[in-house]
Amino acid sequence: MITKHKQVRETVENDSWESIDRLKEKYKDDLACEIDKGMKQKSDLTLIITSYKKAKGQRDSIKNEI
Repeated sequence: MITKHKQVRETVENDSWESIDRLKEKYKDDLACEIDKGMKQKSDLTLIITSYKKAKGQRDSIKNEI
C-alpha cells in the first residue's frame, strides 16, 4: 500500500511539473511576442517624436524669419 501510494504521488508530481513546464513555455512565447510588439510601438513613437521635433524646428525658424 505504501509503495502504491508512493507511485501515485510520483506520478501526480511528474504530471504537475510537466503541466507547469508546458505553461511556462507557452507564456514565455506569449511574453516574447508582447515584448516585440512593445519594442515596435516604441520605435514608431520615436520616429513620430523625431518628425514632430523636426517640423516644430522648421516652424520656429520660419517664425523667426518673419
